[in-house]
Amino acid sequence: MGDWKTRRNRMATCDAMCPLAEIQFRTKNHLINRLEATASSSSDSRSKYVADPSKMVKEYCRSAADTHKYNKPELLRPFPALNMTIDYLLDLYAPFKASRKCAKETK
Repeated sequence: MGDWKTRRNRMATCDAMCPLAEIQFRTKNHLINRLEATASSSSDSRSKYVADPSKMVKEYCRSAADTHKYNKPELLRPFPALNMTIDYLLDLYAPFKASRKCAKETK
């Protein structure tokens, strides 16, 4: 039967930071964050962003009534995909953190 980590990793099959089904849903419903976009379809404040799958990160969602629908293997990420996502987010945050540290030191 194996330990729970082995079973969990076997269950999780999404190797991307964001499952394809979620990318499609968020694109269709205009739920793309500007940090996940390659471009914008217009210049106004309510513009529709064009998704860049290499930048999209799975959004947290919790549904107490329907949790079973999120337990599909194609929506779950194995440890290597989670690790890649964390590395990406930390790299994205690093320049912001460095600029805040410099600003505090100059005060």
